[in-house]
Amino acid sequence: MIFFARCPLVGRYSKTLAEKAAWAFVGSERAVHAASGHRLELATILPSFIIGPPRTPRVDSESLANMAALLEGRLPPRGDTPMVDVRDAAAAHVAAAELPGAAGSRFIVSTPRPVTRAQVMEVVADAQPDLDLLRSESPDAARAPQPVIFCSRTADRLDVRWTAPEDSLRDMASAMVRQGVVEAKHRAGAALDPAPKHVATEL
Repeated sequence: MIFFARCPLVGRYSKTLAEKAAWAFVGSERAVHAASGHRLELATILPSFIIGPPRTPRVDSESLANMAALLEGRLPPRGDTPMVDVRDAAAAHVAAAELPGAAGSRFIVSTPRPVTRAQVMEVVADAQPDLDLLRSESPDAARAPQPVIFCSRTADRLDVRWTAPEDSLRDMASAMVRQGVVEAKHRAGAALDPAPKHVATEL
């Protein structure tokens, strides 16, 4: 099987292989650790498409590149997709590490339904009115029904409340514009933000 370096399937496949290897390692080491009186435990966090405000001025991840394209007036390449806020994914890791009985579990962290590209475009355009951004040609697609793909037990077991994707997208766009990592095109007559480039976010 041949993969191309820029194919998003490469990253997804590598994560699948990494998790399988982790579970296999825990299984193979269990007998060794049991004999020594120690116990090796594992729980995995399975985030969907991660969004939210970045802490560094980088745009080399798929989600950051997707938002950068939108903020620069281009069509974001990512289609309809489930999402999760980076802060919620981090909180889920901590919660799983501290939760008694979490060992052996796989926790899906995601929106209950895919977020449409039309919705992403509309939310960001409304949040950044001074920028010359593309809007969806079919805004009604943002309200189209989508299949449920979410494991609802994760939020209850980890006691984590997910950030609304609209808030995550607004925070992400604002942070990237504030950091100056995108060549945003302002509308004619829009007031320019005098803030310096590459300032840290509030995180």
